[in-house]
Amino acid sequence: MITSLFVNCPHNITQAWSKHDRDATVPWKFSTKLQRRLLGLALTEELSKNTFGVACRYLQGCKGQDRETAVEAAREAIATFDQAPDDAKDDLRKQHRRATKLLTELGEFE
Repeated sequence: MITSLFVNCPHNITQAWSKHDRDATVPWKFSTKLQRRLLGLALTEELSKNTFGVACRYLQGCKGQDRETAVEAAREAIATFDQAPDDAKDDLRKQHRRATKLLTELGEFE
């Protein structure tokens, strides 16, 4: 299956989905495995800024337990940043920004 080849390279698959998102005639098949992979990488630095933005758009359709897990992880990242001492916040800032963006894209930011 072609999708399984891309799961280890989220940049390629998010770009393919982005083309489909802009032009519905471009073929696309939903993949739970890809969704879970993107959720696992969303708050890490493994995704480039561009890939993260596309992944957020892809994850807007996330539902059920996967969505709840993503929201919980993002809220936990924000809480960790908020509770961290000032000298440790620099290391957590990117994760905090990504968590905020993910929650915003999912319509869960409070």
